[in-house]
Amino acid sequence: MNLNDTVAAISTPYGRGGIAVIRISGTDAIDVAGRFFVPYSEKKLNEYKCSNTVHGRILYNGAQIDDGLATVFYGPKSFTGENTVEISCHGGIALANTVLES
Repeated sequence: MNLNDTVAAISTPYGRGGIAVIRISGTDAIDVAGRFFVPYSEKKLNEYKCSNTVHGRILYNGAQIDDGLATVFYGPKSFTGENTVEISCHGGIALANTVLES
């Protein structure tokens, strides 16, 4: 792994829960998230200011699988110090894994 890679992982524990959080971090995090998260406002994720949370559609192969929230952080003002997007979707292992695969 290169330290400049963009990575993604499920950030909430597996099991039952109301929401799951998938964190994408790295230089291309906002562009990667924008491929499968479409804000209802129809603005692009990179048009939002740091720490803004946006409501939108979560897509898998172009089809909507859930709606949720995306919070955009620009480095160095993030948990990892890099550009980061946290996607909050409805809970459940199957859905969280599908969002991660997106």
